[in-house]
Amino acid sequence: MDFLTNALIEEHLEECMEIVKEEMQDYYLDEDEYPILTREIMLTAQSAGGDFSEGNIRFYCDEYKKHNFLSRFKRMHDTNY
Repeated sequence: MDFLTNALIEEHLEECMEIVKEEMQDYYLDEDEYPILTREIMLTAQSAGGDFSEGNIRFYCDEYKKHNFLSRFKRMHDTNY
């Protein structure tokens, strides 16, 4: 199952990352943080029974923003915290 999940994420990573970059542009993330955050959002969407559609990725970006994701994200991934 993990192989299938990883394969699907890699297949859709670039298109989803463009959406995440657009949605999170006010947060000044480093370029190397976007793939990490995008994978996390994609896994969240998938674990909730969703897909990687534009609307779904935007929805989870909004949810991350509503829940002040940045400090948790930086701590969890140890990126300039």
